Amino acid sequence: MLLISDPEVNQVLAMRDCIETMERAFAEEARGIAVNKTRTRYKVPPDLDKPGYMANIIPGAVPSSGVAALRYDSTIVQERVVAGIKSRFIFCKEEEQ
Repeated sequence: MLLISDPEVNQVLAMRDCIETMERAFAEEARGIAVNKTRTRYKVPPDLDKPGYMANIIPGAVPSSGVAALRYDSTIVQERVVAGIKSRFIFCKEEEQ
């Protein structure tokens, strides 16, 4: 298994290569070869006492490229009262290297 971040992807993939790969993947999906599942998204609602949580899970596979992948991202959501108005704040943290 290889875990990569968005900045790492941007360093190794050119947009032209991404577009060509996506065209091939969608063509293979249309032939029933590749897998492109609908994103699963779930939420745990926040309240003023504790944060909530959101996550996205996106699976797919393109056998001709020898690739199967799972994209996962998660976010912490906190509600706070600011100037008398209930506001929602989203926190994302990237690991420092």
